[in-house]
Amino acid sequence: MSTLGDQTFHIIRGLPASLKQRVDVWEVPGIDGYGAQTLGLGDARFGLTCIAYTASSGAANTLIGLVEAMQGTLQTLVDDWGDTYTSLLVEKVDTTGAKKSVVYNGNFNAVRVQLSVTCCSTVPL
Repeated sequence: MSTLGDQTFHIIRGLPASLKQRVDVWEVPGIDGYGAQTLGLGDARFGLTCIAYTASSGAANTLIGLVEAMQGTLQTLVDDWGDTYTSLLVEKVDTTGAKKSVVYNGNFNAVRVQLSVTCCSTVPL
């Protein structure tokens, strides 16, 4: 099982991006060559697909609401392999088409929840 913050998922797909040195490059008309400056660490946006199977539509709605409430907060991710990533900013939670009825472990009322979460790595404070 994987977790994003306090919420547990059966599967989390996607790999957090690490902070990378950003470079701003420019040209000046009439002058040969390029100018450049470093801007600090950044460029660390990435997407996660979080999948969970719940016992009912009500449980699915609760999970969706709890993950939506993470938007704008720093969270810890533990992926499917047990690797831990801290200080991830949850930038956006997309719930479009998040719920699908399924049969799971003999439960005919089960719901598959699939959320698309956009995050970015930050510098731990």
